[in-house]
Amino acid sequence: MDKQVVEILTEEDLKTTDMECLNKGIHVIGQYIIISMGKKQTTGYRVEIKSIKRQEDHYVIEVAFRSPSKHSILIQQITNPQIAIKKITTRPIKIKVFYGDGSDRLENEAYIL
Repeated sequence: MDKQVVEILTEEDLKTTDMECLNKGIHVIGQYIIISMGKKQTTGYRVEIKSIKRQEDHYVIEVAFRSPSKHSILIQQITNPQIAIKKITTRPIKIKVFYGDGSDRLENEAYIL
C-alpha cells in the first residue's frame, strides 16, 4: 500500500473531528473521505482497506465491507462501521467499495478530485 497517499485516522481522531456519517456510502468532508456501511444492529461488521494502487493519473483505493460469519457470537448493539481516510495527495482518487460476502461484488464507487 502507498502510505504516502492517505493517512488513516484512528478512533480518537474521529472523536475530535466534527463529522457525521450515518448513511451507507462514500462521503467527502473537506480533505477527509468517509466510507461507511451505515447503522447495523449487531457487532461484527467492519470496513477495511484492501489495496491502494497508483494508476497513471490517479489512485485507486479498494475498500471491503465485511459482515460477521454465520457462526459468530454477536452482541446486540447499534454500530456504524466506517473508516476515515485523510487525502494527502493532489491526484484524484477512485474509491471502489466491495461487499465481502465471498464473491467480493462491487457495491459502490466514486471518483474524488
